[in-house]
Amino acid sequence: MEGSDPACLKCHYDNDGVKGTNPKTHEKGFLSDEKGIWHETKGAVCYSCHTDANAKPDGISGVGFCGYCHGREQ
Repeated sequence: MEGSDPACLKCHYDNDGVKGTNPKTHEKGFLSDEKGIWHETKGAVCYSCHTDANAKPDGISGVGFCGYCHGREQ
């Protein structure tokens, strides 16, 4: 399944920023090795589903959506 497909938005959501608690559309590690537009763009399609309070370009590393790929900064 392709996570950027608009049909995914009918069922997929991630409002808590905790992996594994909501319906899944992405394979393990989806785009984790890429510096995507979600790092700089508040309007990125990712934020249609990933809506926890920290899911934003200036989010805190290691928290919620940002914690999926980034650990806490020391």
